[in-house]
Amino acid sequence: MMHLPPLHCASTLGELPAFDETVGSETPGEEVARRLRSREELPGVMVTHEGHLAGVISRRGFLETMSQRYGLEIYLQRPVRMLLEALPTPPLRLPAELSVHHAAARALERPEAELYEPVAVDSGGRPRLVDVHTLLRAQSRILELAHAETARALDELRDTQEDLLEARKMAALGQLVAGIAHEINTPVGVSLTAATHWREEAARLRSAFEGGGLKRSELKRFLSHGDESAGLVITNLQRAAELIRGFKQVAVDQSVETRRPFKLRSYLKTVLHSLRPRLKQTPHVVEVECPKRLTLDSYPGALWQVITNLTINALTHAFEEGAKGLVRIDVHERDERVLIDFRDNGRGVPKAHQERLFEPFFTTRRGRGGTGLGLHITYNLVTRRLGGEIHCESPTPAGPGTRFLIDIPAVAPDADRSTT
Repeated sequence: MMHLPPLHCASTLGELPAFDETVGSETPGEEVARRLRSREELPGVMVTHEGHLAGVISRRGFLETMSQRYGLEIYLQRPVRMLLEALPTPPLRLPAELSVHHAAARALERPEAELYEPVAVDSGGRPRLVDVHTLLRAQSRILELAHAETARALDELRDTQEDLLEARKMAALGQLVAGIAHEINTPVGVSLTAATHWREEAARLRSAFEGGGLKRSELKRFLSHGDESAGLVITNLQRAAELIRGFKQVAVDQSVETRRPFKLRSYLKTVLHSLRPRLKQTPHVVEVECPKRLTLDSYPGALWQVITNLTINALTHAFEEGAKGLVRIDVHERDERVLIDFRDNGRGVPKAHQERLFEPFFTTRRGRGGTGLGLHITYNLVTRRLGGEIHCESPTPAGPGTRFLIDIPAVAPDADRSTT
């Protein structure tokens, strides 16, 4: 058995071990027998006529012909061209630059009686013989290499996707931080203004008191303004504290993917509240209808990202420039499962795109900020982390637009089962 050279997935027929044993067409058959006896690895002998390949006498074909009645007497002492006439099937001739993969496929397409015949390789006008067993061994080795390369590429793709998912998650968290900072700015600013005004009033009152000119009416006005200022400070600081608590919970959900029970309606409102800075830049409206007491035992961070991705996707793709769009999120509970009906009344999704919506890197906004990862991430989160299903309809039963139907269990599967 001949040793194979180092191979790669694009190796060609010309790289394989080959033989160039050649005899003229008038050479006696016993010379072919001698060469086959002297080299056991030789798959056959090429026969030339006037400098051109006339045919191939394979080891198998030679032995079968010699074993016929009077085969030795007829062919050994006569020219090999007579032996070629007894082997009517011409050899398979292939170019040296043909890939091993395609060469093996061509060899295996031959009739069963010819499967083990050697292959004649045309290399710069000089034919050579390749044993079909060598060809098939090379094909097997290349398939192993291709499998290993595919597995390595798949691992790299998974690593890249995980990195991209993490980067997108961090970007979304950064966007949330910016949004919360913007929201906190208002109540903190009002509180600061009220406290500053109260301090100025207190300084004016102290001056009047120390000068002996303090009037009863001024004291009553100060106390009244003090109550108003204190009320403003307390109300707005409570609002800021509420925003910070919501942010901390969502941030924890996003960073550690904790599973916990949570009220779905209030959580959806928290998610949409974090998107207010983005929503304020558009004329669009988002409405939520969800049972007040509906509780999930699931992964709120995953759900936060799903709703965020779908909302951003709708704001980015659904509506024509200048249109005032509507996004509705309707939630229904059914037999320990939760159906989230997310839909918009925008332009819809073309049929040609619907089958590819959840593919990684598929986007209609390449070069304009679209990464093609949002809906792919959404699909993975719904089907793996949340243990549910998601599919798209466009147009919707209600008319134009796009509808995403998400069906998840009220109690999410265990983490090890949901990620397999």
